[in-house]
Amino acid sequence: MEHQPFETWLLEDTPLAPKDLRRLKQHTAECAACAALQKVNAALRQPVSAAPALGFSERFAGRLAAQRQREKRRFRLGMLTLAFGASAILFSGLWLYHGIFAFSPAQLFSAWVTFLAHLGVWWQASQVVQGVFARILLSHLSPAAWSTLLLALTALPALWVNLFRRSPALISAK
Repeated sequence: MEHQPFETWLLEDTPLAPKDLRRLKQHTAECAACAALQKVNAALRQPVSAAPALGFSERFAGRLAAQRQREKRRFRLGMLTLAFGASAILFSGLWLYHGIFAFSPAQLFSAWVTFLAHLGVWWQASQVVQGVFARILLSHLSPAAWSTLLLALTALPALWVNLFRRSPALISAK
């Protein structure tokens, strides 16, 4: 028995002409292999809805609550560390300059202007040093080394972001 056009018709989703549809029905009534193929094809096209395992929503809610607790603890620890660090920097700065309150406003203004001038000079000097290093690197590195270096410098932030983006998933897997 010739199965080829019938198997193709059964496996394709194209609508058939009424004449071909009658031929297909007659063939599947006579041929057990094509009838079985039609049943399997129909079963595969039916969407199957799977029910979650017993207690899934409770386990999921428990893991979600635990993850939120860990995130809250991590946030609180981070904020405490930030506050402690900022306080330490502030108090150490005040301790170093505790005698500054004995100066007059004119002396304080003069000190700030001097500080800003030193900051500007430092900035210019750092720019000159960076320019020198850049010229040295440009003269000694090949284009392949530059492209590798730029690729690595570009990939590092992407890897860093990806690591922190995936860290909750890694923590919850434990």
